[in-house]
Amino acid sequence: MGFTSGGSHRFRCFSPADTSRVWNALTDGDQTRRYLPGLSVESSWCAGAPIRFLASPEVDGQCLLVGTVRCAQPGRLLS
Repeated sequence: MGFTSGGSHRFRCFSPADTSRVWNALTDGDQTRRYLPGLSVESSWCAGAPIRFLASPEVDGQCLLVGTVRCAQPGRLLS
C-alpha cells in the first residue's frame, strides 16, 4: 500500500545538547538512526536538494519520507 501526503510538517524539540551534536543527529544518516530507530536520512543539505528518510536495511531499505531542503545553515538552521 502506498501513502502520499502533501503540505508541510513542523517538528520542534528543545534539548540541552551541544548544537554540533544536534546538527549531526539531524543530518548524518548513521546518527539519525540512533535517534529515530529504523530510519536513516540522506541529503546533500543544499537549498533545493532532496531529503530522503530511508528504512534501515534491517527493515527493508525502502524510502519512507521525502522532502526538499529549504535552508541549511550548519549548526544554526535547518528547514
